Amino acid sequence: MIKIGHLKDGKVSLRIPSSVGPSYVVLEHPTFSCVAPIGEYVTSIWRRKKPYPFNGKIVLYARVLCADNDKLKEFRIHLYLIPADRHKLETLDDWKELQGFKNINKPGAINNVFTKTNYIISGKPTANIWPKILQFTTHKEIEDYPFSEINISHSAEEISLNVKTEKSPESELLWKGLLTRADIEELSGEAAQRDAAEHFIDKHRTDLIQKVRHVEPVLDELRRQNLLSEEACSVVRSKPTSQEKMREIFRSVDGWSRRDKDKFYQAVRLHHKTTIKEIGREK
Repeated sequence: MIKIGHLKDGKVSLRIPSSVGPSYVVLEHPTFSCVAPIGEYVTSIWRRKKPYPFNGKIVLYARVLCADNDKLKEFRIHLYLIPADRHKLETLDDWKELQGFKNINKPGAINNVFTKTNYIISGKPTANIWPKILQFTTHKEIEDYPFSEINISHSAEEISLNVKTEKSPESELLWKGLLTRADIEELSGEAAQRDAAEHFIDKHRTDLIQKVRHVEPVLDELRRQNLLSEEACSVVRSKPTSQEKMREIFRSVDGWSRRDKDKFYQAVRLHHKTTIKEIGREK
């Protein structure tokens, strides 16, 4: 039997509903107070209008551009100010890894980060930063969270990054981070090693052919990025099994550049993250 709990004057009484539906119950002539709903409505309006504090975190992601060309090489850093939520942080790590960015582990916890507040991003030596203003938000999909992009020459000995509120003086920083020359060299070294090593796609070709079961979403992503023509996609779709479809894709992959293979890897990982991790552990 289903009963409804009714709280009044600090006491709980159980009421039998008039009828019960598949996803609802009906209680005729209820005597619930309207104070709570009104109070919640007023509170929600007040919260929307007033900046509200949260625990936040500064997160940095970096990658090296043109690693094999000293004249063009530079470091690209994405700075995020996001809620200190473990699940969101892990999701963001995965999302940035798909884009070729590495998380730079720096202290970033911040207490009392406010919504509806402008935060100014600055850097030394003089850095190309855009946008220079971020607003903290809590209600976006992780891939839609705003970030500042920072481009710095590879010749920099160290990189200092600062975050403060728009109305605070320069001396009152909300957060300060320092990337040393060792951090920069590590990024450069990893980029060089990645470019010199056998690509994951080539190294694990057999495993990918055997273990990627759902080829259609990967195929859609390759078509979206113009890695495969519509005609080539039709040939892949005509194959009866997932293994034959993957073999047909690899016939095109053999002629791709490392950058295009990166995109293929990212497309597979986006839809088969567990499979990619399993293949990596096995080897």
